Amino acid sequence: MKLFFPISFLAAVAVLSGCAGYEDDAQKLRAEWARGNFAAAAAVAGTALEESDGNDRLLWQMERASTLRALGNAEEASSAFEAAAGTLAHWNETPEILLSREALAGLTNLSALPYRGRSSDAVMLHAYRALSFLEAGNSDSARVALNAAYRAQRDAVERNAENIENARKEARENAVDVPAMLESSGLDKQLAQQEKDLAGVRVLADYVNPFATWLHGVYFLHAGTDGADAERARVSLSRVAAMYPKNEYVAADLELASRGVPARDEALTYVVFESGLAPILGTVRTDTMLPIPIGSGNVTLMPVSIALPKLVLSDARKYWGVFPLVSGQYSQGSAEPAPVPALSANGAPALEVCDMNSVVRTEFDNAFPSVLVRTIVPAVLKSAASAAANAAALEYARRDGSAGSAIVALATIAASSVYTYASSGADVRCWQTLPQNFSVARVKTPASRRVSVRVGGRSRDVALLPGKVNLVCVKTTSEGGPLVVTQSVLRE
Repeated sequence: MKLFFPISFLAAVAVLSGCAGYEDDAQKLRAEWARGNFAAAAAVAGTALEESDGNDRLLWQMERASTLRALGNAEEASSAFEAAAGTLAHWNETPEILLSREALAGLTNLSALPYRGRSSDAVMLHAYRALSFLEAGNSDSARVALNAAYRAQRDAVERNAENIENARKEARENAVDVPAMLESSGLDKQLAQQEKDLAGVRVLADYVNPFATWLHGVYFLHAGTDGADAERARVSLSRVAAMYPKNEYVAADLELASRGVPARDEALTYVVFESGLAPILGTVRTDTMLPIPIGSGNVTLMPVSIALPKLVLSDARKYWGVFPLVSGQYSQGSAEPAPVPALSANGAPALEVCDMNSVVRTEFDNAFPSVLVRTIVPAVLKSAASAAANAAALEYARRDGSAGSAIVALATIAASSVYTYASSGADVRCWQTLPQNFSVARVKTPASRRVSVRVGGRSRDVALLPGKVNLVCVKTTSEGGPLVVTQSVLRE
């Protein structure tokens, strides 16, 4: 008993030092990414991947792939996305509960567990795989990746329901009243405030990623081979149209898909704008004294530290004048500025097809009940174990009566207090290099086969690849950051 908390404390310190290392690297990555310094961001992600243990490997694989794509290293990015997909598949085939890791998470926090990828990660990973395959001219592999994205959205609902039920079972088995703990600690008020802060971010249908769904629909509309593919396009585009009923481009494509055959009419160019910074996770924390049972009906006041993740919207929201929602405008400086579309292709305004704030918030809300239970139950159990150890140490010191036993008792109490605090921490790992917003413009391909894309006050002239239906992607992370342009062909 005397050795329990020093050993536990050392275990907590070892794991939490790894967590601190992740957070330091993530902050560096985010800062470079926000500035549009993609080479530096790629270097941070690459080094972190080399130094990562198995817990964070998937996360850094996805970050490295994103940064390589931003650098225009299409072949390397495609390989990196495939490596991440392989790791994701490994975790999908591995049981959720690994006893040794779950035990360590009980001693520390959820960040001690392997990052298995959130459902939104899986969908975006497969969507980016599809884009990479298209950019490499591999349409058949893009089809496979888009179907994987579609399945990931479908399977997420069942997976989340299972996680919530497992968490509730854990709470029942350990006799922990989670709502009472929230109220006693004051966390219920903090969580209610967080809900108010996110009031402007709408919640989508379960796990629907509108961009991945739009890409799935447009691909099968133009690259499809038969009526079954046309139906796939219709189903996906109808889902996006329901979420964005004012998007005239989606409506036009849905009309084409409703004909029952893949589109073969006019030459078209789609321009996708990936802009801004997606939300990340922060921490909401409370350290309080709560009555903890220590057996035989006895209760004692003990410190309980609870740290939960919270959704942090990017500061880049202030750039919504540049990276707009449907009606956003950007005015160039002049005495009487003439408004022009913030994002456009050949003068056609880009219209939103996906707000990643909504995508991430939807999954966050869905997963939070499970995270809540899996955070509070271990926190209570750790405090109960600390209380029991303290009581045993004090009883030993009382019976022994020596100065040495008194020192051991004091050391046990001190170690348990430090351990309770040090081992609490929210799991804030997330994919940092996703955009905040996807918008699309749909134009007839001009005879010149050149498209002028505009982001705020900047523009880029793009010479299109040979093809009947073209797809151009424009990425930027800040108002003054660089524009990264990639392109592919949906139909020859």
